[in-house]
Amino acid sequence: MTTARIMPVGAHRIGNACLTLQFDHYLQPVDQTYIVSPLNGTRLDAVFRKYGIDTSNFVYLTDQEVASQRPQVNSWNLHGDYRGPWLFQQALKLAMVDILDHDILFLHDADTFCTQSYSFYQNNRLQLWHLPNVSHAPGYYEGFRAITGLERQTPHCFVCDMMPVLKSDWLSLKRITEQRHDMNVFDAMIEYTPWDYVANVKWFSDYEVLGNWALAQSGAIDLLEQHRFEFKKLEQATHNDFPPKFNVVGDKNPQMIMLSFDFASDTVNNYDVVFERFKTLR
Repeated sequence: MTTARIMPVGAHRIGNACLTLQFDHYLQPVDQTYIVSPLNGTRLDAVFRKYGIDTSNFVYLTDQEVASQRPQVNSWNLHGDYRGPWLFQQALKLAMVDILDHDILFLHDADTFCTQSYSFYQNNRLQLWHLPNVSHAPGYYEGFRAITGLERQTPHCFVCDMMPVLKSDWLSLKRITEQRHDMNVFDAMIEYTPWDYVANVKWFSDYEVLGNWALAQSGAIDLLEQHRFEFKKLEQATHNDFPPKFNVVGDKNPQMIMLSFDFASDTVNNYDVVFERFKTLR
C-alpha cells in the first residue's frame, strides 16, 4: 500500500505547521508528504529546515498549481461567505486526493498534532478518529445527503483534523456523485452543499463527507476516540496545566495569531516559548 500525507498550510498556519511537524514521530510513516500552500515551496522548505524539520520526503505545490489541475475548485471561494477561503482549502485537499495515485491519502490539518502513537491503517482496516456523540451544524449532514443520497452513518463526529482516505473510496464517491448530479464532482459538492441564509455560509465538511462515505462503503474500519486539548490563548500553551487525558493537540485561537509568521524575517512569533512547553510531550 502506497501512502501520502496531504497538509494544507495557509499563510496564517505556517507557524502551526512548524510546531505540528515536530510531532511526526507519533504518526505512521508515509511515502511522501505533500504541502499545499500559497507560499513558494523553496522558501517554505527553508523555513521548515530552519526549525529542524526533516523535509526529505516533502513535495511542495502552491494553491494555484493544484487549482490549475482541478480548476473547478476555484468556485469554492464563495463571495459573500466569510469562510470562502476555508471552503477553498477543503476543495484543495479533495483535489489532491483526486490528483494523487497513492492507495491511502492521509489528510492532516497544520494546526493539529498527535501526542500518542497513531497508525491510520492497521490489519487492512482504516483507523478513523472520531468525537463520540458530537454533532455540528445540521447543514453538514444535509449536504452529505444531498451529495450522496445517503443519511449520516453514525452519531459520532469526524471533524478531527486528521483522516486517512482510501483512494478507492474517493473514486467511488466521485463516480456516484457525478452520476447522481450529472456534473463534475467538485461542482456538484459545492452546488449541493446547503446555504445557511441566517449565517450566510455554506456548511461543508470534507471530514464528515469522507468519514460517513467510508463507513457506508466498508465494515473494515475502526473508530478511535480522539481526546483533544485545544488551546485558544497563549497562556494555555505555556503556563496552564495540561488536562489529565489527551492524545491530540489543536490550536483554536480564533484570531490565528498565536504562532503568527513574520514574513520579513521568516520566523514564527512565540515559537520558542510554545515549543519549550510542548516538547515535553515528545
